[in-house]
Amino acid sequence: MSVRVSSRNVRILDSSNSEIPCQVDAVWRDLSAAALAPSTAEFLVSFVVEVPPLGITTYFVLIGHGNAVPEREITKSNRNIMQ
Repeated sequence: MSVRVSSRNVRILDSSNSEIPCQVDAVWRDLSAAALAPSTAEFLVSFVVEVPPLGITTYFVLIGHGNAVPEREITKSNRNIMQ
């Protein structure tokens, strides 16, 4: 699952408050512009979800909690891998 967030400082928790590994990607401002640049105000956080057949599961996206992902570790790709 992928969700757009306003900070690279995020944590994902499942319904039992266990932390879920996630990946933070840059969001590109304008793909048609001559000078492509990643947004500094929007990020794409992706994580793997497990949902039982015909079931529902709750995940929590906590903004501003935990350690920020260092800028050098943010994936700068223009493709969303997990949609």
